[in-house]
Formats: sequence, C-alpha cells, structure tokens
Amino acid sequence: MTGRLEALIYTDCLPGESLSGSAGLGFQAASPGAEPEARELTRNHLLYEPPAEWMRDRRPVAEYPASLAHIHANGWYATAAGTYLGKEAKGNRQGNHVTHAAVTRDAAAYDLIRPAQLAGADFWRTGPVPGGRAPVIGPNWSPGELDTDTVAALVRERPGGRELLTGLLSALTGDERRIVLVGADPREILAWIAAATLLLPQQRALDVGFKVYTTRPSHGAHRIVGVHPDWLPGDLEGMHVFDLRDEPPSDTATDEIAAGWAGLLHAEDALDVVDAVELAALSGLDPGAGQALAAAAFFGLTPPSLHATALATWLRECDDDRYRAYGSGVATALLALPDRPRPLLAALDTLASAGRLGEHAPEIRIALLEEECREAAAGAVEAGALPPLPSGTWLPEHRDRAEAVLADAFTTVSVQRFRLLLAVADRFGLRPDLIGELATATDAFIDWWADNPGTSPEPSSHHSGELLRDRLLDNLRERCGEGADDREAHRVGEHWAEVVFAWTGGPPDWDDPLIRACLGARGRHASPEEFAALARTRLKDGDPVEAEFRIGVLSRWRRPRFGDLTHLATVLPRGTRLPESFAEAARTEVFAPGPLTDEVVQTVTKLLALGLLNDPRLKEITEADALLAELRVPKDRESIDAAEDFLLDVHDLDHRILKRHGDVVVATLLGRRMPRVVATVLEALRAADRDDFADQLTTRLKSRAASSYTLFCAFTVLTKGLATPQAGPRLDAACGRALRAADDAVLRRVEAIADGFSATWRARWIEFAASRSVKPGPLQRMWSDRFRKGG
Repeated sequence: MTGRLEALIYTDCLPGESLSGSAGLGFQAASPGAEPEARELTRNHLLYEPPAEWMRDRRPVAEYPASLAHIHANGWYATAAGTYLGKEAKGNRQGNHVTHAAVTRDAAAYDLIRPAQLAGADFWRTGPVPGGRAPVIGPNWSPGELDTDTVAALVRERPGGRELLTGLLSALTGDERRIVLVGADPREILAWIAAATLLLPQQRALDVGFKVYTTRPSHGAHRIVGVHPDWLPGDLEGMHVFDLRDEPPSDTATDEIAAGWAGLLHAEDALDVVDAVELAALSGLDPGAGQALAAAAFFGLTPPSLHATALATWLRECDDDRYRAYGSGVATALLALPDRPRPLLAALDTLASAGRLGEHAPEIRIALLEEECREAAAGAVEAGALPPLPSGTWLPEHRDRAEAVLADAFTTVSVQRFRLLLAVADRFGLRPDLIGELATATDAFIDWWADNPGTSPEPSSHHSGELLRDRLLDNLRERCGEGADDREAHRVGEHWAEVVFAWTGGPPDWDDPLIRACLGARGRHASPEEFAALARTRLKDGDPVEAEFRIGVLSRWRRPRFGDLTHLATVLPRGTRLPESFAEAARTEVFAPGPLTDEVVQTVTKLLALGLLNDPRLKEITEADALLAELRVPKDRESIDAAEDFLLDVHDLDHRILKRHGDVVVATLLGRRMPRVVATVLEALRAADRDDFADQLTTRLKSRAASSYTLFCAFTVLTKGLATPQAGPRLDAACGRALRAADDAVLRRVEAIADGFSATWRARWIEFAASRSVKPGPLQRMWSDRFRKGG
C-alpha cells in the first residue's frame, strides 16, 4: 500500500505568487511537510530542462516532452514530473515550465513501486496551485501506466529486449559510470529504467537517481539520464550509452547475475520475479546464491550445484514463516539435483532432523552415509553424532539399508581407513557386526593396526573401541608368546609398551607374554634407578626366584651397565642369581684399564656377598683387595701375616689392587724382608708410590747403618730405573755413601741375596757396588778382582 507524499510546485510566478513573494521561476506552492531541504533538493536536481535550441526555434509547446526525475539525498526521497508551458507568466519569453515534486523521508511510502513507474501517475499537476498551498499526496495513490506487467511485456516484445535489459542492469550493478539512454519517447526510456530497477531490491532501486530528459548529460548527480536525440551532445566518453533507436548498445560487460534476472523477467511472471528479487536480497546470501534461492522458491528451477549447499543452509536457518512460504519449493529443487556433494547432503540432513523434509528424511540420511563412507575411504571423516530424525521417519527398513551400505564399505575399504569407517558408524548411530559378518575385515584391520602403532584412536573414542582393543591385545600377545620370533616380540614391546600399560592399568602381570615384552622394552631403555625400581615393584620380600625371573624379563634386550649392579645390590633379596650378562658388566668395569675405585670394589664385594654374582675372577680380586686392606687397619698378627704372605704371590695379582693400596704396600716392603718380590711389586705401583719407597730408602740409608735388605732394595730400584728423575739421584747418592760405610759382612749378605736370583743378577750387584765404592786397601782390590773374574 502506497503512503503519504509531500508536494512542491515550481513554476514561473507573478509578483506575490511565489512562496518567497518574488517574481519569476520559483516555488509557487508547498505542502506543510515539504521542508526547505526538500525544496533545495528539488531545485538542484529535479527541475524541468527546456532545450534552448527548441525555444529559439519556437517549437510548439505540445512537442516538448514531459519529464520525470528522481533523487535520494540528505535523507529525502524526491520524484518530480515536469511539463513545458511555453511563455512566461508575464511576457512573451519562452521557458516557462512547471515541476511537481513528491517528497518524503519514508521509503515505505513507495511500497514496491519503482520511481520510474510514477510516469503518468494520477496525482501529477501540470499547472500552479491556487493559494500557494499544495495538497498532500495522500495514501493509496496509484502509479502510472508503467505497471510491472506492462514493463515486462515491453522487454519481451522488443527484439533483443532481453539482451538490452541484461546490458542495462549489468551497467547499473557494475561500475559507477553514468548510464545514458537515448530515445525520442520518454515513456520508452522510463520503461527501461523501470525494468532495470524492478530487478533491484526496492531499497536499492530507490537509491538510483535518474532524469528524463536532461540537456546536460555530463552534469548532475543522477546515475541514469535520458537524452532526446535532438539534444544529444557530441561527447559522451566514459559513459554507458544505450540508444533505443534500434541501434546496438554501447560495449558493456555482461554480468551473469544480471543476465539471470533479465532472463527470469523475460520468461516468468513479472510480479513473481519482483518478489523473487526481494527474497534474494533479504536472504543474506551472495548474489548468485540469492538468485538461485529465489528461482527455486518461485519458479521451481534447479539451482546450480555451486549454490546448492548455501540454499540448504538458508533453509536450515530461516524462520518458520519464511520456510512455510518458500521452503517447499527450494527443498524440492535441491532434492532434484543429480549430484549432491557431502556439504549439501549434510545441510539437507540437518533440515531432515528438524522435520523440514518429511518423507525425504531417510533418503537424505542414507545418501549422506554413502557419501561419508566414500570420503572415509579417501581419508576424511566428519566429527560429531548426527541428531535423530523425527519420530516415525527412520524405520527398520531404512536401518537395514544403512547397515548394508556400511557393511559394503567395511569390506571394500583399505585397512588404513577402517578406523575412519568406525567413526562414520558412530556418527550415524550404527553398530556394525565386527566379529560376525565383518570378522575378516576386522582381523585384517587388527593385523594392520598391530603393525602400525599410533595410527588408531583411543578405544573410548568409538562404540566398538573396547572390542577392538581386546582383539588387538590378543593379536599382540600371540606375537610375544611361546615360540614367537624374538625380534617381533621386541618390536611389539618397543612400539606398544606405553599404550599397553595405559590400557591394562594396575600392577603388571608378569605372567602375560605381552606384558613381559613391554617390560623388556621398558627395561632396555630404563636408567639404572628405573631398572631397579621396576625389578622391586610389588616384589615379595625374600623371594630370590621371583627376583631372578623379573630380572630376566627386564634385561631381555638390555645391555647391563655397572650402574644397574650398584642399584640392584640395594633392592634384590639375598641369593638372587643375576644373569651372566650382569657378571660380564661387572668384569668389564673391574678389569677395564684405569684405576679401581672404592665404589666398584665395594659394589662387587656386596654383590658377591649377597650371592647375586658368583664369578671366580671377581671373587679373587675382591678377596685380594680385602687382604691388602688388612695392612691398612691391622686387626691381629695373623691377618697381617696373611696379607704379607699374599704379597709374596704378586705374580698372580691384578696390579691395580697393588695400586689401590700403594702406601701400605710400600710400608710392608720396607717393614718385612721380601727381596724376591720387591722388583715386581714396585713395578706394579704408581710412580708416586715408587718415589715414596725410594725416599724412605734414602732416609734409612742416611740415618743408620744400612742393612743388607735396605741396600738390596736400593740396588733394585736404581738398577731397574723404578724411581723418577727427582727421587732417583737422591737415592743413588745416599746408596753410594752407605756402600762406602758398609762392612764386608753386610756387602756379602747383599751379594748372597742377589745370587739367590741368578748369577747375572749377582754380577750386576757387584758391578753396582764397585762403581759406587771408593774403599782403600784390600777390600777395594777384592771387589775389583771379583768384578774382573765375574765372581
């Protein structure tokens, strides 16, 4: 329903006739609501433009065409009709005209009438209004003869009319360049403007300014202007020009959306097309999708696949009133699509679950299932359970069809995608028979899963998860059981340990071959502290048999380290027998090059004492160490004698034991006559201990008469080169003095000791003593003679 419009009359006035009181062209009348802003808008944009050339030629008034103009600016909508009147109100000059403007701030006053359709409306005036007060144009006014059907008929009847309208609408909705329509009939020009604006939503149509006619097409604020062929200027560069005199329009790019609307107006009921334009605009969709929606809703046209999902989404989100008005037609068009991609089916399924597709709901859900099964086979899956369909629509036969679709997918899909189909099944609320009809496919998947850890979700993530988890554990258990390939068991333990422990929970079942493989893998990588902790977890006190079993499990693929022994010595019960690999680790540490540390000796001693190790070589070296330790803190004469006697067996000792106790060994060599092992023992000691021995010999040689043993030890050190360049000269000097001071009996005893080794060693002693003795008389001659005779 049309609404109230304010009115303005603009024409040539006698003095006192205009609203301003001035003579000449001006506003002669106005309705109360026609504010000054509306007057200014009319004056600047809507006045009749009489052509100067025609006025000079004094063309008959009847030949001057009527005008119609429209503008939207400053919050006002203004449409004006103009009529040429000829001579001025007082005088003979040409140029008088009248412009009647209808103005309003309310766009709704136009209802769905486009401004160009006001040509010939029943309220237009062609002359002044007596009294200066223009009547308001009341509600329920009627437009002119360019009603929607008439305009559509013009488009259809004109050859190339559809193409012309497409070009005009493309120009109007494309760039912002001005559009020029050239024609001698203003009604024809206004009909084409009406046609183009009828294919725009009403509000946008009201924003399109136009003026028919204008003598200055390059000026003004109008988007569209009509130009009479007689008034056509030479320069229209940069404008869209459409000459309605059967000449082809200017080169205007054709817009696909514009072509679609022009085609609908050409082929369908015009009033429905206008309503369709409004629906497209109100849909909130992009222009292409909006047009497809309207075409489906009003004319049942199948939408392009490109826009189908958008239409289904609109149906899902629109309110109930719009769905009742348009939903059925759009839904029917979507259901008729031969190709329905998953997004479209998903949107339709949402409609179905909302009760908006009626009997088509099961068909859509099964089609969606088929599509999602195909996508799962390609590696994609959607998350989230689908809402149930309305009660009474999903019948047993529909479930049977869905389960058949799913079963077929399970039997043909690759094992890598099996788990994705499980997600699809859960999403659709289906329960596949994995251990019956689908057992073969399930077993193949379980084999693949066992070979590819980390590729399937947690069991709790889908309905059949617990069943599949148990099947997988059984599969893995077979790979680790009796007679299984040790390399496969190792692989299972390495790759599945964390998952298996997370699934089984609680203390480990050491009797389970799968758990043992996982424990073996964990033991392989554990630190010594972790390894010992695993061994003692819930271990019954004093059960060495169980401890041995556990150590065997944990060390199945572990290369033991000495650190393991250090920690195991504190947690394992007495009598636990460690595997040979642990004894080898102990031997490697004990017999490795370098000094023996207290920690190593003490750990091995403890392991031997507890019975964790039983290795003769280790036992021998720890016992030797214990005997030498007796010399450091003597308990009784018997233990000291045993330790000293032990040194006499120095050839069978590990020299690192001597190095560990070098200080007490030096003291023992000095305190007890042990000439036969002096050289061997000293050679085993560290340089610092040998120098200590040499320095103590030097002190003894200086402080008292030298004994034969002291002289022999000095002779051995110096002859063997067992002292460093720092200690050796000091000992040599002291030895020389002692030799010169020694009596013959002492020297003979030294000679006897040397002779006890060999004649060679005795000859060396004689040479050594002679070279350092300067004794006069017979003794020197005796020594020299003996030396010459070789003894």
